[in-house]
Amino acid sequence: MDKQLTVELKLRKTLVSGPFWYAAGATIQVLLFGIIAIQVKRYAPTAHTVCEIIDARWGSNVHKVYIYFCFLTNIIVTAMLILGGAATVNALTGMASTLNRPVCTECTAVPVHTRRILFPDPPVSLHTST
Repeated sequence: MDKQLTVELKLRKTLVSGPFWYAAGATIQVLLFGIIAIQVKRYAPTAHTVCEIIDARWGSNVHKVYIYFCFLTNIIVTAMLILGGAATVNALTGMASTLNRPVCTECTAVPVHTRRILFPDPPVSLHTST
């Protein structure tokens, strides 16, 4: 079951306290991220992204692999957010799941659209030589 849908079901059963305690579980991750971010800024004050740190530490080949995996992670997270939004709309409004299919179909098409944007097909010449 989707996590967002789980939160919505807890909200309906316990009003405010259920979602509050569900979200409170994420505070440790948020605090750890802040601590790690401060340490990274201390060790690499001129770096803007994690990929720059990878490039400086391990070189160009590892940097390319890391960019590839970061890009795939971004695609997966984007798809999960869209699907979670569709499940939330379905849970809140009771809208039939058949109406959410265009959203879900678009989610699965995100990698295809991203490939078309990053690596467009070469233009086809309209002038043919005869």
